[in-house]
Amino acid sequence: MKPYSLFEAIWQRKVVVIVCFLLVNGVVFAVLRFSERIYEASAWLNLNNSRAINIEEKHNDLPNPVLNEQALRSQVLIGQSEDVIHRAAVIGGANSYYPGQSSRKFRDDIPQSRQIDLIVQNSLKISVEPGTSLMKISYKDINPVFAAKMANATAEALRERYLSLNEGSDTADFFRKQETRHELQLSVAAKELREYEISNRTFSIDEERKLTLRRRDSIRSDLSATLGSVKRLEAQLESLRYQLTALRGRITLPPEIFGSSRPAAENSQRMIDQMGSEPPLLNIRIYQDAAQRLVTSNAELAGLNALATTQKADLAALDQRLAELSDREATYNNLKRRLSTIEGYLEANSKKRADAEAENSWRSNERLSSLQVVQPASQPLKPVFPKATVLIPMGLLGGIALGIATSLMLNAIAILGHQRTQLNERSNMEQKSTGSSTWAT
Repeated sequence: MKPYSLFEAIWQRKVVVIVCFLLVNGVVFAVLRFSERIYEASAWLNLNNSRAINIEEKHNDLPNPVLNEQALRSQVLIGQSEDVIHRAAVIGGANSYYPGQSSRKFRDDIPQSRQIDLIVQNSLKISVEPGTSLMKISYKDINPVFAAKMANATAEALRERYLSLNEGSDTADFFRKQETRHELQLSVAAKELREYEISNRTFSIDEERKLTLRRRDSIRSDLSATLGSVKRLEAQLESLRYQLTALRGRITLPPEIFGSSRPAAENSQRMIDQMGSEPPLLNIRIYQDAAQRLVTSNAELAGLNALATTQKADLAALDQRLAELSDREATYNNLKRRLSTIEGYLEANSKKRADAEAENSWRSNERLSSLQVVQPASQPLKPVFPKATVLIPMGLLGGIALGIATSLMLNAIAILGHQRTQLNERSNMEQKSTGSSTWAT
């Protein structure tokens, strides 16, 4: 169809175009005039994940922007969860607002609170601004005040949920329980060590060992000196017996004084032969002096032997004491090592608990939270529906388009009807001409 013919067809049905235009714009006017105004209030939140992301990057190879986007999308899903929505309904007063509306009808087979949560969920929208760390919480309602109140309530509920998820109280409680358990173990270990020290008088094993070793060295030195004196006296006694045998080969003294004379018997005859020319009185004097020295040396030898026996017993006792000290030291060191190990565990758990509590305080502090409200929702002044700036141009363009489309459709229907009429007339004429030819024949 040519443009001129198109315009002519539209102009021929200008009444239809005008009626369609007026009808569409009448509907738009009715919507603008009589429909309920829906207001949308928006609250803006900023998720500053610089601190949290720095912690996570130590264990993650993903770049910072990816982690930030993941965190934002996670918060969007958390904000749309049932817990957050129910908490927002409680904070914003939706449980008393919606039942008071006469236009709201609630079902009896579903709890009213659950139905209110569904209404809040349908009216709520949480989105992320691309390329930023901002989240937008929007709430739509016919009451602008309530819409702003619910947007702020949702932001508050989301922040509460964020703080509770990042609180980490379980970690602090775990280390606190471990610390309590190690404190009990430390008390038991300290008591065992104290009882062992008291029962075994083991307050300073090193000092006691040093004193024992010093005493042992002293006794060993004394024992060596005693054994040397014994050897010296035994040699002197042997010489005295030899002399007495030479002086009086036929005189038999008691064994207690003289001792065994067998060692000196072999050389007695030779000694007698050598001293045979000496004066008798001089030999008797020498004999008396030697006998007196023999008696004194025997007594001294007996004393030294007794002293050596005592010193050997003391030395054996000190060796036994050193062995006991070694055994006690092993047990004592095990107890001290166990006490030190438990103290190390207790100190480590105390430090970890303090770190966990500090981290918990950091994360649970609202002022230090990574999720902050940048702009709270305020009462909207203009509705989002209906918008005259949108509906009026749509009505104008829609009315014109509907009028043109209707006129073209009517024109097409008229053309099709005219063509069908022409075809019917042509068909009738052909049938009449055929019938006339048959009659003439």
